[in-house]
Amino acid sequence: LSSSSAASDVYKRQVKFYWYIKPEQMKPLIKALSDQVQLSSYNHVFYVLQGGLFLYEQLTLLQAYPRDYKQHAIEYHRHPVHGNRLVDKSLPDNLTGQVLIIDDVWDTGRTAQLMLDDLLAQPRVSKIDFAFIAHKLDIPGQLALEQATLHIAVRLDNVWLGGCGMDLGVKGKVEDKIRRLPGLIVKKS
Repeated sequence: LSSSSAASDVYKRQVKFYWYIKPEQMKPLIKALSDQVQLSSYNHVFYVLQGGLFLYEQLTLLQAYPRDYKQHAIEYHRHPVHGNRLVDKSLPDNLTGQVLIIDDVWDTGRTAQLMLDDLLAQPRVSKIDFAFIAHKLDIPGQLALEQATLHIAVRLDNVWLGGCGMDLGVKGKVEDKIRRLPGLIVKKS
């Protein structure tokens, strides 16, 4: 684990199969990320459903930035079996200036690449930034997006994550409860 100095004691609390980064430990990490991405300096701010919602809400709260869930929400992903592109709510056309995309985790980079490709096809977009709660390290085949700037709250090994917008891969009623946790659950390897 590496990040700002606030992350030095993140793994103090151990649960049977998971580590838990407590909300009071996440707050300074998200605050440091908030200091890097001033929402008002962007012409367009979007968050990726569902994972980016937690970070979007935290950043808008810290910066007193007006929330517009309908306008700011987008959804990109790949089909888990076929790998083809599925877009439920894409970025709008005719964007201009600086764009910030907020999401939960940077793992393979493939979802971010889909969004980046769409943004690069819009000639009036001048700058593209991404803000993530977590960056997973040592992912085989992880893409590096050289045309965008990445802002990261915490860097972790390649492990399952939950909370802070992430669902830990659990389906059913438990999924929303885990996703809404203000702390980060990290599955032990």
